[in-house]
Amino acid sequence: NMNYQGENPYGRLMFYDTDISSGNSGSPVYYTETYNSKVYFDVVAICTAQKGYANVGLRINEDMLKFYLSNSHISY
Repeated sequence: NMNYQGENPYGRLMFYDTDISSGNSGSPVYYTETYNSKVYFDVVAICTAQKGYANVGLRINEDMLKFYLSNSHISY
């Protein structure tokens, strides 16, 4: 549940209140959508830390996608 969202001055951090635990860093932050009776998982960030009452994720942007797709060390 991403009821609380915020951004840092650079627009890359996302704050959310979904419960996480130690070891979740690197996990996807996503929400689900249903369209024509099919459920889609939309990944929007990568879990990076806990900060008090909120959790922090690094928002996925075009630059990150380009890096991922052009990196020969990542298989998908």
